[in-house]
Amino acid sequence: MTIKLNVLILNWNSANDVAGLLISIAKSHFADFRVILIHNATSDEPAIRGLYNKYKNIFETHLVVNGSNLGYAGGNNAGYEYLKNNGLDGDVLILNPDVRVSPTTFEKMHQVLMEQGVGGVMCGALDQCGHSLYDYINLVGFTSKYRHTDRDSVVTDYLAGSCMMLKRQPLEQIGLFDENFFMYWEEVDLSLRMKRKGYKLLSTTKCKITRAANDNSRSLNAIKYSIRNSFLIRKKHPEFGLLAHYYYLLGMLILATAKTVKYKSLSYLSGYFESLIYK
Repeated sequence: MTIKLNVLILNWNSANDVAGLLISIAKSHFADFRVILIHNATSDEPAIRGLYNKYKNIFETHLVVNGSNLGYAGGNNAGYEYLKNNGLDGDVLILNPDVRVSPTTFEKMHQVLMEQGVGGVMCGALDQCGHSLYDYINLVGFTSKYRHTDRDSVVTDYLAGSCMMLKRQPLEQIGLFDENFFMYWEEVDLSLRMKRKGYKLLSTTKCKITRAANDNSRSLNAIKYSIRNSFLIRKKHPEFGLLAHYYYLLGMLILATAKTVKYKSLSYLSGYFESLIYK
């Protein structure tokens, strides 16, 4: 059977979420896919191996075990390198473990991906109560604006890292993620590099994913790495501009202060100031 799609799922202390995601994937109407489970060196490796052993008898499943935590960028890159090293063809879908797909998600997204000139596709997202989070994303300076639309498909400034489907050809030209980011902003960098090669990025509303809310610990990492990596984004993509960066850093300072007050923890403000100098 020809495999049209490789589904990369990166685990970092998320075995329970991965289990739920695989349940939803098993209901997919789109049959031409394989799953690459990537384990990023956390203590739940036995659970991930158990899921691999279970699902390899349901659909084609492979397991990649990293010796250390390579972050979102390096972890997914390890899955992509596994595809290349083993001669596995097909486009790439990156899914976060806390995502749930509908039976038509793969099919609807891949239909859009096959349109002429398209390099990558995302789709609309719902929260766990069924409320719409976004249909596509505008990037205004360094700030993401989550938009809604009545159109079936629309141009998006970048692809959401929680669910992004990528055509194999541009990946062969530009690679997947820049591992210097580790986590956060790497999907923006990839999207900008893809657009520079002339590829369109689209979002479809013909299907939706469901996303879980980020927990408190992840919000701390979001602040730290978002600030750190904003310097790397500005270095790689000067069109963002210095003034826009200053506004972004001020906004993040306000956010870090608010979270410090809310959670009564100085870790947010200390993380902010530690991240101001990109190394």
